[in-house]
Amino acid sequence: MFAIVDIETTGGSPQQSRITEIAVYLTDGVKQLDAYETLVNPEQPIPPFITKLTGISDEMVASAPRFQDVSSQLARITKDAVFVAHNVAFDYGMIRHEYSELGMDFHRSLLCTVKSSRRLLPGYPSYSLGNLCKEVGISIEQRHRASGDALATMHLFHMLFEGHRDDLLQLVEEGTLRFTGDPLHDSILRELPEQTGIYYLHDANNEVIHVGSGTNIRRKVLHHLIKAYSRKSFELKNSIASVTFEVTGSDLLAQIVEMAEIKRIRPIYNRRAKPLSYKKQFLNNPLHYIIDKGPDRYTRSVIRITDEQVGWGSLPAAQPIHSTEELDQFIRYAGIGSEFRTLIEAYLAKARVEKIF
Repeated sequence: MFAIVDIETTGGSPQQSRITEIAVYLTDGVKQLDAYETLVNPEQPIPPFITKLTGISDEMVASAPRFQDVSSQLARITKDAVFVAHNVAFDYGMIRHEYSELGMDFHRSLLCTVKSSRRLLPGYPSYSLGNLCKEVGISIEQRHRASGDALATMHLFHMLFEGHRDDLLQLVEEGTLRFTGDPLHDSILRELPEQTGIYYLHDANNEVIHVGSGTNIRRKVLHHLIKAYSRKSFELKNSIASVTFEVTGSDLLAQIVEMAEIKRIRPIYNRRAKPLSYKKQFLNNPLHYIIDKGPDRYTRSVIRITDEQVGWGSLPAAQPIHSTEELDQFIRYAGIGSEFRTLIEAYLAKARVEKIF
C-alpha cells in the first residue's frame, strides 16, 4: 500500500512553520482506494506571499481543525503504507515534527517521486512537479493546493509503478534513521531535519569545532556520531555537545556556505581543503547569477558569481525578475576567493541548478 501525501505550510522550517492543509490518496499502485483531505489551523499567521501562492488565507483556516485534531485520522490512513511524496523529505519532515510536538512518534517507509523520476525517467529538463507533469501529460488542477498536487503525484506514481515496478520498489527507503544509544547525541539528532543545508558542531563551550554540509543534515551528523574510525574522528565525536544548522535547499549553496564558513571560523576539526582543479568552463563570462532551490517551496536561492567573489541570498519563488540588476537586492552574504568559482564549476559538471543567467 502507498499513501500519496502533499501538504501546504506557513513556511519551510519545521521549527518555525506549521501545516495548513493535508491531502492523502491511498493506492495499491494501480488504483485509488481511499482519500483524506483537510485544511488545518496552523495556530499562527499565514504570510501574505504564501496566501498569494496557495490561496489559503487566515480566514479559511480559522475554523479548521488543529493538527492534533486530525493526527489520528492521518495516522490511520497512512498506517502500514509507504509514505510517498514529491520531495518526500519536506512533507515527511514537517509531519513528523507536528507529531513530535504532540509527544508522538510517526515513522513510515518512504518513497520520493522526485528521486524516482530522475532515476526511472531520465532526460527531462526539470523534475519539479509542475514541469514534470506537463512533460508526461499529467494535468494538475488546483496547483499549490494539497489535494491537486497529491492527485497529480498519484498519477505520476501510477505511471512509474506500471512501467518500472521492480526498480521503483527498490527505491523505497526506511523513514527512521538509526540512533546512537547515547541520550545526549540522540536528543541532538531528534532536532535535526532530513533536508539539505549546512551544520555546525559545537563543543561544551559552544565553540564551533566542525562545519559540514549535505543533502540530509541529520544523516551527516549521525555519521559523525557513529563512524569514529580514526583518532581524530573519535575525538570529534566525543567533543560534540550541540549542533546548529541552516537549511538551504540547494546543495550547491550548502557547499558554498560551508566553504565560506570554514574560511571564516577555521574550526579545529575541519581538514584543510585541497585546491580544486577544474579546467572546463561552464561560466564563460565574468558575471553570472544562479537561481536554485531554497529552504522551502516558497523560496529560491540566488547566487552571484564573479571571478573573485561569490554572493548569495534568497528571494520569493513567485518574484518576477526582469533584469539581473533586480537580483542584486536579494544578495545578503559574500565570500571572496577564486576557489568559489572553481567549486561552482565542478558542481555544474555533475549536477543541475534551476536557472543560470
